[in-house]
Amino acid sequence: GLIVHGPLQAALLGAYAPELKGTPPGRFTFRGLSPLFDDDAFTVNATEDGKALRLWTAREGGPVAMAAEAHWD
Repeated sequence: GLIVHGPLQAALLGAYAPELKGTPPGRFTFRGLSPLFDDDAFTVNATEDGKALRLWTAREGGPVAMAAEAHWD
């Protein structure tokens, strides 16, 4: 299969953060960790970490593909 563009995954995570918190973050960082292919089922996830969110995409049953952090300082 084709590899899903890393910045597209980051954009998904970047759009998800303000949906969860109601306002855009002041700082957003991301890092690709493993490939995600076009035929993979995947999830977009988040967990709160103080004033920040840790976000990630991952294949079902697989490793994290893209990790991100959104901060509201």
